[in-house]
Amino acid sequence: MLYNYENTSTELSLQPHAGNQKRDVIIGLVVAAVMLFFWLYPLFNSDITYIIIGVGAVIWIHILFDLLFQSKTKIIFDKQKRRVYKNYGGLFKIKLYDFSDVAILSTEECGGDYYGISHRKNRYGKNHAISNHFSKDESRQRFENEILPEITQCIKIPIIKAANE
Repeated sequence: MLYNYENTSTELSLQPHAGNQKRDVIIGLVVAAVMLFFWLYPLFNSDITYIIIGVGAVIWIHILFDLLFQSKTKIIFDKQKRRVYKNYGGLFKIKLYDFSDVAILSTEECGGDYYGISHRKNRYGKNHAISNHFSKDESRQRFENEILPEITQCIKIPIIKAANE
């Protein structure tokens, strides 16, 4: 299911980065294989081998962070309390905005575009992603046709397009 999307009578929830888990596992296994190879068969002197293993360890820490926290982050639109929450992997949940303060933005960042939610009065400040970065038009169309109408119907606000569109 796209974004682990769930729409019940009391809440609408989705995980924007849930699709990254498979990619992270593949990258993690490749990095682990390279680290193991250079540890077992040191082709370079020991300093370079330690640098390669150190860089691999930093990549692994980043991948573990993605797998344990970022991919499990869930945006919850509570229909009863009319609030938006962000649940960090089941560890804790914070209130982001009331429905009356939410703006849905089409944002471009680092060459990729995604949909995010922000405070209505501070659209150019911090926003929280409600979609993954779109690499293909099909994924954008699928999100816009399946999930975005449900969110806008739930909170009853229009979508604000990016300035460059």
